[in-house]
Amino acid sequence: MSSRPVILILLAAGMFPGLAVTVARPAAQPNDALVLDHEGAVKVAVERHRDAEAALLDLREAELDLRELRTRLIPRLLLDLDAPQIVDSRTAVWTGDADSLVWRDWNMRRESGSLSLDAELPLGTSLDFSVENYHRDSETGSMAEEFGWIYGASVTQNLLGRRTLLGELRDGGEVLELRILQAAERLAEFRHRVIQEFYTLLRRQLSSALAGEDLANSNNDRERAESRFRAGLIAESDFLKIELENLQLRAAHVADSVSLSLAESDFGRLLGLDHGETFELAQQVPSPVVDTDYARRMDEALKSNIRALGQRQEERAAQRELRRKRLELLPDLDLALSWQLHTSSTELEWNPGTGILNRSISLGLSIPIYNRGAGWRAVQRARIALRRQELERERVFEDLDRQLKQQLARIRELDDLIPLQERQRELAERDLLISRERHEAGWITSQALIDAGRQLSSVRLALLDSRIEHVLAAARLQRLTGADREQVRELLR
Repeated sequence: MSSRPVILILLAAGMFPGLAVTVARPAAQPNDALVLDHEGAVKVAVERHRDAEAALLDLREAELDLRELRTRLIPRLLLDLDAPQIVDSRTAVWTGDADSLVWRDWNMRRESGSLSLDAELPLGTSLDFSVENYHRDSETGSMAEEFGWIYGASVTQNLLGRRTLLGELRDGGEVLELRILQAAERLAEFRHRVIQEFYTLLRRQLSSALAGEDLANSNNDRERAESRFRAGLIAESDFLKIELENLQLRAAHVADSVSLSLAESDFGRLLGLDHGETFELAQQVPSPVVDTDYARRMDEALKSNIRALGQRQEERAAQRELRRKRLELLPDLDLALSWQLHTSSTELEWNPGTGILNRSISLGLSIPIYNRGAGWRAVQRARIALRRQELERERVFEDLDRQLKQQLARIRELDDLIPLQERQRELAERDLLISRERHEAGWITSQALIDAGRQLSSVRLALLDSRIEHVLAAARLQRLTGADREQVRELLR
């Protein structure tokens, strides 16, 4: 699973304009190798890696819980049906003669079914509707056949409610919406991890390519130094210095190759690739354009940062709890209205005019008189909890402000630093060319030529690090403001 062949391509048209690379291109990768930029790597990892799947399952579960909570506004329908049953009973009935006892034995069959509908509505209202019908018959004739229907309806209104369905839905909805954000946040964290690993690997690949160029140049310098030494144009010590430098570069390149191979294998596992699948990383490091206006980015962070959102939700919950504790000190008043019609006959017919109608109105008042001060203490505890949340909000916002300023300052620093490093690279390349010419002419020692080569290697690595750090700083800014959660959602659509 190596993508090494790509990194030895000329980088002149990519990250390092004007940089000449004299390394031969090896054999091409298989045609089915995945060619990935960092967004492509994220997409593959989100589709395949178990950590992404686990976060996605949390997201879907939270969304299902939120939809289930909202269905509480829909009336619940409950159908009860009692299967036919036979009830054997014996009863003793006294007649007009006090000395006689008459026993009557009968079997009574009662078939009944019921349909009930109950609903919770916002603002403390609950409704209940029920319908029941029954058929009673005696096989012995000791009881007349009877058909009956019972219809009922009731409505209860909480006039001074401490909790309402609407309030419960609002509280529960906020909790579940935060859970959805947290699940999306875990996906965004995974996305950020993939981006970090992508550029860590790309940095190793590109630095390995630069080391390969340095080794190729060192081989050329060694060949020229050896021919000049054999011709007696330079001293043996000068040749040995170049020989030693070449051996050091070769040893470092061997160690780097082994380390790079392991890093590529680890990144393949992060992508969730199967055994035998190969990938290539796009070799260009983008130059992100980042809005560094503090006011706009802070406003974005306050609206989307998961810690800020979570803290605001906790503070609102503490405020509502304080209001509930205060309401518990007030009376609780419920108004209930009920209506029930019971009609029966010996024929299977419905005649509400002959039924028995029961209507009732009840008003329930519950007044807390004395509970040893528990209510007031609960209010004070709620106030303390609210103040703690306010202090925590201040701390969270201060941390967010500090981190945001650090990231913006780092991005501005890199915006200014990268052009300077590009100029340094150009000068170092020119200095190395001049040093080679002067070494050929015998004006400088081999050590001076080696130092010029090391200086160019150092400058190019520093420029590579700055370019990659610029991309990662932009990604960290997205992570801090929560702006990358929407990008994760786009992947899931």
